[in-house]
Amino acid sequence: NTAAPTVPTAVTAVAGLDTLSTRLRTHAAPAVAFPIPASTTPQDLWSVYEQPAANRGHGEQLTAFGWGDPAGVASDLRQFETEHGLPAMPFTVKQVGAKGTDTSGRLEWNLDSQAASGMAPDAAGMTFYFAASGSSDLLAAAISTWADDPAGAKQASGSYGLCDAFGFLGTFDAHEAALTQAAV
Repeated sequence: NTAAPTVPTAVTAVAGLDTLSTRLRTHAAPAVAFPIPASTTPQDLWSVYEQPAANRGHGEQLTAFGWGDPAGVASDLRQFETEHGLPAMPFTVKQVGAKGTDTSGRLEWNLDSQAASGMAPDAAGMTFYFAASGSSDLLAAAISTWADDPAGAKQASGSYGLCDAFGFLGTFDAHEAALTQAAV
């Protein structure tokens, strides 16, 4: 959004601000052309978030999590950066365990990588830790691998297409343990 949301004065907090929760669907994603075009540019977001011109992520390492097959994410990122006049951020995938074949999360992985590049175009690099599948335990292993990596980024993100919000990934005990480990 390029305009701030508004809420009644009685509202003290907002969680899960999205418009997708009313359109639940199975893990099978419709065929979509990648990368997804967007009308909001990184420069729009810099303005919306009042990002200081000198704060472009210089030297920072970034991390995100995914599962299955990361094919296409790097080329989609390069296309996004070219279209928006951004430098090519170094991009690495670290496979945690066996490589999977699922590509249904590609929209999410594109969102994570392109948002990171758009908001921190001068970052030193981005590493995706990929699990074989979207199983909660396997994603927790990816989080733990990042937390144990002495060269790992100091911040990370993961978006699972609302699966996390509705429990499609299973229980979150392993996630909680991995995130607690990362915080320590």
